[in-house]
Amino acid sequence: MSKTDQVKWDERYRAGAFAERPHPSALLESWVSRLAPGRALDLACGAGRNSLFLARHGFAVTGIDIASEGLKRAAASAKREGLNITWLRHDLDAGLPASGPFEVVCLFRYVNPDLIRRLPGLLAPNGILLVEEHLATDQPVAGPSNPAFCVQPGELRRLLPKLEVLHQEEGIITDPDGRPVAIARLVGQFGGGAASLRAFPSERGRPALDGLPSERGRPALDGIPPGPAATHFSRSPYAAIRPSSLRSRAMPNAARSSR
Repeated sequence: MSKTDQVKWDERYRAGAFAERPHPSALLESWVSRLAPGRALDLACGAGRNSLFLARHGFAVTGIDIASEGLKRAAASAKREGLNITWLRHDLDAGLPASGPFEVVCLFRYVNPDLIRRLPGLLAPNGILLVEEHLATDQPVAGPSNPAFCVQPGELRRLLPKLEVLHQEEGIITDPDGRPVAIARLVGQFGGGAASLRAFPSERGRPALDGLPSERGRPALDGIPPGPAATHFSRSPYAAIRPSSLRSRAMPNAARSSR
């Protein structure tokens, strides 16, 4: 990330950017009860909303971001709540300062294909990776207008071929602030075991989803078939996913950031 970008993010946080978003990601919120507490890494953590949420649930959290102003706000929030979180200021374009292993790794709305490819290497055996990115679309949605800050349909799965996919979807959702956004999500496990998942009743060996219907009879999400590797959310504040008109576009490998 350029020095200009770093200054831009610091200025935005200093001006109060994202102060209206104290809630965690709905993807993380819907999965946290299934994750066994351990070490957690929150990449591009911004003002720390997901790091704080994980720490409240007993995780030993490391949050990393380029914006010192965002990290100052995050640290102040952690201090008010009496939470012990490690905050690191680091440019993720320059690599990863943390070596792992982690039971949980999160990356939300920061696009860097080279970084995403390396994330499985940070996971402990049976560790869980949660990724959410803006999705390229022709639909009128909120979010980045520059396609360089979005992933293409199917890109997350292509970047993470060795993970066992526990959850995958692409489409248009309604964010908690009421705005429609095009989103790609993937939850994957390294090693294919269950040590980093809490015990849940299962259907065909997979965690049950809190009373949600099983994959059989569920419609596909934007071309992703409802096979054994795809699941729905539980207890999510987001509106149901709906089909969107998606377009493919060649993407550079440079990092693309949008909080």
